[in-house]
Order: sequence, then C-alpha cells, then structure tokens
Amino acid sequence: MCVDTYALEAWMSANASSETDYYAASATRTVMQYLPQAYKDGSDLKAREEMGVAAHYGGIAFNKAGLGYVHAIAHQLGAFYGIPHGRANAIVLPHILEVNRKVSQHRLAALAKKVGILGAADTHAEDSELTDHLIAKVKALIASLNIDVTVKGIDPADFKKMAKAAAKEVSDTYAVPRYLTSAQIIDILNDIKAESDALPNKP
Repeated sequence: MCVDTYALEAWMSANASSETDYYAASATRTVMQYLPQAYKDGSDLKAREEMGVAAHYGGIAFNKAGLGYVHAIAHQLGAFYGIPHGRANAIVLPHILEVNRKVSQHRLAALAKKVGILGAADTHAEDSELTDHLIAKVKALIASLNIDVTVKGIDPADFKKMAKAAAKEVSDTYAVPRYLTSAQIIDILNDIKAESDALPNKP
C-alpha cells in the first residue's frame, strides 16, 4: 500500500501543486484499478506494468509535495514492532484519512471525482459524501488485498515515545494539512490497538 499512501499524502499536503496533483491523482486512479488485478493474478503483466507506472508517479508526487502522519506513525510501527513498511502504511492510512476528513474534505472530494470510483449520480454529491466514498474505497481496497491490519504485541507503554517521534518527524519534515499533538497521535495508536485486539492475527 506504499504507492497509494504516497499519492494520498501528497494530495493532502500543504505543498501540493498542480504538478503533484496530476501525479498523485493518476497514481491513485491506477492503484484503485490495477492493484486488485495484480494481487489476484501475478502473471497479469498489464496490471503489473500499470502498477510500476503508479509507483513512479506516486514517487514524483511525494518527493515534491511530501508525506505526513501515515508515514511518521508507520515508521514507529516498523521500529517498535517490526511491521513491514507497506503493511504499516495500510494499517495507519485509514486512521489518518479519518483524522483529516474535515480539514481535507474539499481536496478529498475532488480526488474522489478524479479517480473514477463514483457513479454518475455520486459526482453531484456534497463534499462530505464524496469524501466518505473515497475513504470507504481505500478501506475496501485494503480489505480486498487481505492485508493484516493487526499489530501483534502493540503496547500502550510505548505510545508516548512513538507519538513523540512521529510528531517530531512531521514537524521537521512534512507540510501536513493539520498538525497533531502527541496526545492526538496516542489516540490514533489506541485506535490501532483496539482494532488489533478486535481482529484475529492472520497467519
């Protein structure tokens, strides 16, 4: 899920431009269309080629516009619990989309229109509804890829250190649409723990 995370964080960045928007939207649209196909059939060369292009476009977008809290928190999940980076991004991404739902609503609604996930009637919906569509689509994509979103052994005793490190990474590096306190980051980590506790660990 790195590619989609790169694109979505670049799209929400305060440093986004018309150039990065083009690459971020193109990457997101391609991921939505071709990643499920590539996952289901690794011999589908067209799907894999399109995902290669999406990775390139996502890389351009985030190198110019920057990343955000998804990566900052995912880095902590990797450091503390050995979660592979792509899976860590998939774990955190829905939570940050929810956190940014209001502040990025107009931007996320515009992206929903660009990536081809809406029916004809939906394109005239309010921004809040379009944002709901996009976030639901991202969550459905993660579920369709059978990604394990649990964090085995996640420990609230680690959360203060994790939140402090994530907050520093963002404040030093990224132009996010909304800056979070350490307490707000801890709330996200608690949500991740609650989700982990509610789901069985996948083999």
